[in-house]
Amino acid sequence: QVHKYKGPLKIGDLEIDVITYGKTAVQNMPSLKKTSQPAEEGGSLDTGVKMERTYWNKLGEEEEEVDREHRTKAYPYGKQLVPFSKADEELLKYTCEAALTILAFVPKESIRRYWCLSTVDCVVAQA
Repeated sequence: QVHKYKGPLKIGDLEIDVITYGKTAVQNMPSLKKTSQPAEEGGSLDTGVKMERTYWNKLGEEEEEVDREHRTKAYPYGKQLVPFSKADEELLKYTCEAALTILAFVPKESIRRYWCLSTVDCVVAQA
């Protein structure tokens, strides 16, 4: 079984090395993939549909296809688009170390039942 987290469990100043395993998980229905009818009739083994996107730059009356290396992400800010480069993305990426910390203990009666309707993990101390 693959562990979800391996590291310290922090309770105040106390640290215990633990491993967590998933015991239950939400199971979704498999997705319905798009298939190609002509490929199925032709006896092809690969009947999946692959999506291709093309981007065009409209300058006045003429349109020009934009290559992948010349594209930049942009986000709307009001009525205009603000370009956002890879360097900007890396600079603003949130980085932190994985940690499992107990912040407080509460009485069992104050826990709402619907808060526990998610996945269940098992926390085991390392030997």
